[in-house]
Amino acid sequence: MKRFRITLKSLSPMLQNRMGIDELLGLRDKTKKKSKTATRLSLEDEAAAHVHRDGDGRPCVPKPMLMGALMNAGVFIRLDQKRQLSTKESSLLPGLMFIEGESFPLLKPGDGEEATWGYSPWRFDVRQGRNPNGGEAVCIVRPLFETWAISFTALLDTDELAEDTFLRLFTLAGTRIGMGDNRPNRKGSCGMFAPTRWQSVGDEPVITVPRLLPAA
Repeated sequence: MKRFRITLKSLSPMLQNRMGIDELLGLRDKTKKKSKTATRLSLEDEAAAHVHRDGDGRPCVPKPMLMGALMNAGVFIRLDQKRQLSTKESSLLPGLMFIEGESFPLLKPGDGEEATWGYSPWRFDVRQGRNPNGGEAVCIVRPLFETWAISFTALLDTDELAEDTFLRLFTLAGTRIGMGDNRPNRKGSCGMFAPTRWQSVGDEPVITVPRLLPAA
């Protein structure tokens, strides 16, 4: 496998919707409904509870979120006349690629080198949603990152899948799948991204990646 340094930059804002441990345990114990006497959180505090954070408390993209986007994009990659990289039920991608790290801090892209970028700020976002059970309108409060980027290294099996095919996979994941809530494969437009750095870690030159869509 070959190691690559990859940077993904936003093409549209990202909406996150992390489910906390209390909510998960509530599902396990079937106590999902909130108490009517519970203190109402401020919009900012309610949104903050849905931010994905790494071990240092920084807003991040967890590896499963990124891998999910890439595996879903695998349905657009044909290996031969009969096989695709992914289907609705399974994917060959985990055996061909290993992303190093468990989470990736959300950075705010700047004009300088990546090392000078700070962390992406967020604000609360309020939108109308629909209860899937009854269909009534509900208020959804989530954190929104206007512009963002992530950078990481990945081991790619370029003997089994060509490097340009991996690059196409990341590009399709950014435009057709996306990450977070309200993303393209959920009939939305948030969480879109494009690879802007694709560098083999070593002496090989950086591959120039064209922008397919204007940055958000």
